[in-house]
Amino acid sequence: MYVKNLNEKLTKTGEFSSDLFSHSLCADLKKNLYFLFSQFGNILDIHADKSQKLRGQVTLQRRRKEEKKKKEKKKKEKKRRKKEEKKEEKRRRKRRRRKGKRKKKKKEDEDEKKKQGSRRNEEKEAKAKQEEKEARESRKRERRREEERNARRG
Repeated sequence: MYVKNLNEKLTKTGEFSSDLFSHSLCADLKKNLYFLFSQFGNILDIHADKSQKLRGQVTLQRRRKEEKKKKEKKKKEKKRRKKEEKKEEKRRRKRRRRKGKRKKKKKEDEDEKKKQGSRRNEEKEAKAKQEEKEARESRKRERRREEERNARRG
């Protein structure tokens, strides 16, 4: 967008060439233009050109609606990605907890199996001892019977 019919003594830098207080006047002009046109949208740059054709004109560069929409769209996309990342992080934490629980459960199961295995071994050992004891007792009985038979015969 451009504005025309301004003071034609503007230089390329936007300063008045004939005035001693040119810098402050130019700054005031730019400031006033900025405040005047900022109500219609964001002003990115105010540019005055020195060429003969463009004297007395100022070009205002402002953000276009499409750019604004793109920016909003990027913002929404960024927000959406952030939300998805949070969800994914939550899922990862959940998986880690489950995995930890599984490991704990697996370890408990292994410990239980070891206990059961040791119980089985103890039971087997106890059974073997019992059988050995019974075998000794049965041998003792056999010897006594044998001795009694020999004593009757002899």
